[in-house]
Amino acid sequence: MGKIPAKKLEIFKVVKEKNYEQEILENLHPKFTNFSGQVQTAEWLIITIIFLANFLGPFSGNMILPMFNVLKLEFNVEVFMLGLSVAVFMVPFSITQLFSGVLSDLFYGRKNIIVGGSILSCLGFLLAAFSPTIWIFLVARVIQGIGAAFIAPIAMAMVGDFFSKEIRGKIMGGVAVSTTLGATLGPLIGGFFANFDWRLGFIALALATALTTLFAFIVIPSNQKQPVIGRSGEALKILWEVLTRKEVLGVGLLGFILFFIRISVYTYLSDILTLKPYNLPSHIIGGLLALAGFGGLVAGLISGYLTDKIGRRKTAILGFLMVLIVLCFYLTVGWYMILPFLLFAMGFSITTAFTPINTMAVEVYPKYRAATTSIYGSMRFLGYALGPILAYPLYVVGLIGGIATLSIGATIFGLLLLLKLKPT
Repeated sequence: MGKIPAKKLEIFKVVKEKNYEQEILENLHPKFTNFSGQVQTAEWLIITIIFLANFLGPFSGNMILPMFNVLKLEFNVEVFMLGLSVAVFMVPFSITQLFSGVLSDLFYGRKNIIVGGSILSCLGFLLAAFSPTIWIFLVARVIQGIGAAFIAPIAMAMVGDFFSKEIRGKIMGGVAVSTTLGATLGPLIGGFFANFDWRLGFIALALATALTTLFAFIVIPSNQKQPVIGRSGEALKILWEVLTRKEVLGVGLLGFILFFIRISVYTYLSDILTLKPYNLPSHIIGGLLALAGFGGLVAGLISGYLTDKIGRRKTAILGFLMVLIVLCFYLTVGWYMILPFLLFAMGFSITTAFTPINTMAVEVYPKYRAATTSIYGSMRFLGYALGPILAYPLYVVGLIGGIATLSIGATIFGLLLLLKLKPT
């Protein structure tokens, strides 16, 4: 038999890639789909896995913020150690998620990865709940971060695996709402558990994660076929190629800046509100931080419209300018008098900036879109991880004014970077 020409091989490759989506749907267990790819029974279980996975990540990351005062007394540590607990969660999460998708695609499949990540997260929550020292608590947070990295990205991939194009938009809209609700309700519920018993908060998270594990084990088919991407070495080569592109690094740095500002302000604002002359209880602090989440929910719809109407870069610049204005109010004497408004406005403005930047992340390098969004996600969560550590010296020197000054500088840098980026 003669050798197949390279051109025909390329055609076969394209056809295989185009047909992969239908192949996945047809190879799922019959109770989930019919031949048209439409979901039949157990749809609510699949959606529950996806939504719960995207809810628990930001929920567990933000739940700890109003617990700072209680945890300081429990472990007899300074606020820096509690800020470190945010970092040791986010650094493993941001780094590990670069590879969790590749492991799912090439080696282990969706079911094994998401079940394994859920079990790991569950163990991390239980270890945190029964931690006798701050060091055991920090180890528990590392385990939670690694586990979360094997859940959220795979849950996003499941949207493409289990649902046809006709209904994917609605599912992705629900994913966005789940993520924002997690970030919003995390401080609110965390404040409640801080007043009652902070350890019960982590036990509740362990139970919710165990439910996700059970759903994933029952619902996700073991025989689900995966795409043939190539060898693991090729995957690493693609990651490196994308990582060295200026446009990708620019968008990733913008995500880093926004997460850096958000976690720095929220973390140290949570601490300063427990001090004199404010002396606010944990549940009130949690309620105030939840206002930022509600601001983000409102901004999500508006900024999505603006992103399509006036363009990605213009909407992002508008968002950064609003962040800058809000931060300037923290330098005034009476910032505390309008704190509810400032927190709502902060959530609104950051989401306004994030929506177009998220869109830019999937458009900036279409050749390797998945790798680009992985690197973008990793960089922005690094901002979340490093924020409390890098901002701590400014907090010691100037309290909320020091944090605002640092964040203003980061915002101005982001605006300059936006002006240099080519429109997508």
